[in-house]
Amino acid sequence: MSALSLPELPAALLEQGVTLRPRRDDDADFMRKLFFSYRQPQLLGIGGSTVDDQVLLEQQYQLQCRHYQQLSGPLAWGVVEMAGQPVGRLYLQQREHSLHLLDLILLPAFQQHGLGSALLRAVQAQAQQQGGSDVSLYVEIHNPRAMQLYQRLGFVPMEMQGVHLRMLWSPA
Repeated sequence: MSALSLPELPAALLEQGVTLRPRRDDDADFMRKLFFSYRQPQLLGIGGSTVDDQVLLEQQYQLQCRHYQQLSGPLAWGVVEMAGQPVGRLYLQQREHSLHLLDLILLPAFQQHGLGSALLRAVQAQAQQQGGSDVSLYVEIHNPRAMQLYQRLGFVPMEMQGVHLRMLWSPA
């Protein structure tokens, strides 16, 4: 897999102690914790018991990891840190006509404080620096908060694919 640069963060984020660094092998436990923090509320009770829910979460986590390992093209795997502690991830893929946001997840305590918006703006700025490329992403239709965030930042709904909505941002 070829490498893609992570976006540069604006000075305002850096001053708050936010950094974006490449993912490392020793991030595996955090990545699992982050995935579970996002998916667990959505799956609560589906498996029938807490043990079943944990098994289902682990299976979904492993499937997602395998899916990401099979991707091709230039990729960037980033860990968002605040004051040196991991608080999220940002994954990107360079596609033929767009910079594709594969994933942006923050721990619940770091959501709804403007960090996700600032990270998305950094991705948009990176796309513009790469010659005015579009930014594409998929959002689950069960995630209205994320959809509202993307629309606020200029992403336009394009097409449904299963339970996901493809959205696109084009530079002005």
